[in-house]
Amino acid sequence: MHRFFKRRFLLKLCPVATIVVLYLFLFELFPVLFPLTQEEARLNYTPSWQIYDRNGLLLREAVNSEGLTAIWVSLEDVDPFFLNALMAAEDERFYKHRGIDSRAILRAMLQNFQAVEIKSGASTISMQLARIVKGHKRNLWGKFAQMITARRLEQGMSKDDILEMYINRIALGRGNMGIEAASKEYFGISQNLMSRGQMSLLAGIIKGPGI
Repeated sequence: MHRFFKRRFLLKLCPVATIVVLYLFLFELFPVLFPLTQEEARLNYTPSWQIYDRNGLLLREAVNSEGLTAIWVSLEDVDPFFLNALMAAEDERFYKHRGIDSRAILRAMLQNFQAVEIKSGASTISMQLARIVKGHKRNLWGKFAQMITARRLEQGMSKDDILEMYINRIALGRGNMGIEAASKEYFGISQNLMSRGQMSLLAGIIKGPGI
């Protein structure tokens, strides 16, 4: 009888142990062994074509090979107010998690269960960048791969590097990629000249860029 219960206990324990081992490998060991560096993450980024005169004055700008306007800006040139507004809207615990926010996932699951439909997501900034960089599909397996890629990004890049790449790669409507292109499109000025109201508006556009 003792052996019978012991065997049943081991059979129940095996699936749990397998899940734990898979989790440790996919989300802890694999990202450490294969981190995603900034150079790799920028491989499929193409800036807009810009033509300057001999004095450095911009004469003309054309869309990139994807038909998008994309102008890279350094994180240090972006107003902290905009960055705080962005994180408040998209990922308030960005500097506290490691690419996957388990607290946000549990909150989203609860909200979706109560609404009996998908009302809330739990994608962190790192996860959103992972989808942009790798093009993961919007299904269950795509989400799973997206989470692994987010962990790889966190292993290969600093938080500031991830945030800089995100603000330059995010789609912001009307064929604009990144905050510099979007600021010029919507407000006719460079992103470092935006008012706080304009910054808040631009941060909000990220949730619904199809305008």
